[in-house]
Amino acid sequence: MFFNNLIYSRRYLILILGLLFFLRIYLTGLSQLHYDEAYWWLKAQKGLTLGYYDNPPLLAWIIKAFLKLFGDTQFSIRVISQLFFTFSSIMIYLAGKEFSGRPQVGVYSLLIFNFIPGFWLQSLITVPESILVFFILATMFAFFKASSQNKAMWWVLLGICMGLGAMIHYSIILTIASLLMILFFNSRYRAFRKNIYLSLLGLFFVITPNILWIIKHSQTILWICKRIYPGHQFISILRSLSDFTLLQILVLSPGIFMLFLWVLLTAMPKKSDYSSPGEYIMKQFFYLNFSMLSGLSLIRMNALDADWLAQAYLPAIVLASSKIDLLKSKALISVRVFRLIFILILACGIIFSAILSISMINFSFAGKAGLSDIFKDFYGWRELSNEVGEIKQSLFGADPVLVSDNYAILSELAFYLKDRDVFYVSNSKNSHSFNFGLWSKPTGKKSAIFVTDRDIGENQSLTDKFFVSIEHIKTVTVGEADLNSKTFYIYNCLLK
Repeated sequence: MFFNNLIYSRRYLILILGLLFFLRIYLTGLSQLHYDEAYWWLKAQKGLTLGYYDNPPLLAWIIKAFLKLFGDTQFSIRVISQLFFTFSSIMIYLAGKEFSGRPQVGVYSLLIFNFIPGFWLQSLITVPESILVFFILATMFAFFKASSQNKAMWWVLLGICMGLGAMIHYSIILTIASLLMILFFNSRYRAFRKNIYLSLLGLFFVITPNILWIIKHSQTILWICKRIYPGHQFISILRSLSDFTLLQILVLSPGIFMLFLWVLLTAMPKKSDYSSPGEYIMKQFFYLNFSMLSGLSLIRMNALDADWLAQAYLPAIVLASSKIDLLKSKALISVRVFRLIFILILACGIIFSAILSISMINFSFAGKAGLSDIFKDFYGWRELSNEVGEIKQSLFGADPVLVSDNYAILSELAFYLKDRDVFYVSNSKNSHSFNFGLWSKPTGKKSAIFVTDRDIGENQSLTDKFFVSIEHIKTVTVGEADLNSKTFYIYNCLLK
């Protein structure tokens, strides 16, 4: 009875979405900010711009708006991802319903989406990838509406959705490329090709300010290319394949991984799919995105960039939901067996999502689960900030400048000490040094606290370049010794 109510009653769905929203709000209050979240907070506080050297600017604008509305707190940052994840849940429900023409497919899609561990973890932190999911789903939905109804409004809306996604994260370019390939290389959509210019018009209307900023700051193109292809050897890519696959199982959970593997092997687009245009679009979109994104993720050689594949997993969710619904509707399996399989798939996702959530909150648990490398960046920042705050109060009459050669340390200190008067020092030219270069150097202050994660003796050229004098104050170790503890070195110095 409950299962039927869950599938066919909107009240139950709204209740579940509400409960999950408040559960995520509660969980996000128990963990410290990831350094990327603190970095985006610092970008929003230091002054908004039309672009940055590492990412588009829209997330900084959103964070700035929420800080104005709710105050300068961790809640103001984290609630953004909660709201967008809820919007994404609604959007994937509409996508499943519209693409298949069967409301229950939308419900299955919503439930699977909410309990995929990778998406669940993304929903707990506010980074560009967690917001991008919504704009990809909105792009998919607008494309289906535009191609099925061929109304100018939907083509323009498609372009706006693509543009907003590009202003969050440049990786949506691959989604845009997939849609253009479907339009221009499939004779079925030949009649719609002239209307794609309305979408391109909407797209360029949104992203033109950022494009002009990139042209003005030409180094941006170099950093984007380096992030996409860091120049690893092919044999190294092959060696990473096993690690990459294991990470996908963790991100998806074994049950959902097997479900997606089934889709990958059986959902190849065929001409017989023309009778169901929604299904056909989904299949093409999934295979194009999956092939491009999985290749790029391997080339980048960064295991934590597995979230790039989220763009391919979104259509896979709808395809998987449609296929398991057809098994039931065509009586290929009994209703009881169907319910058991579906509940087991969700249970597997819930268990893995719970493991990731607890690991994010409790570092000891993360170590025992073998996940300390993934979650170490959520720990120790508040403790370090307390130490630095006490030193500032005890040793200095004037308020010193916070200085670091590590943007993560500097961003976390700036957030927890509520001190935007920070200075980044580096011997090399990188996207972070250029980002900090957008903001003026603190003037009128010579005294500084320099915090780093390596002994200053290892980088004598840095001290000679930026400091008149430097004196070691304290070495701080946070975390448990056997679980990737962090050691920081704190110095009293005078800036040149």
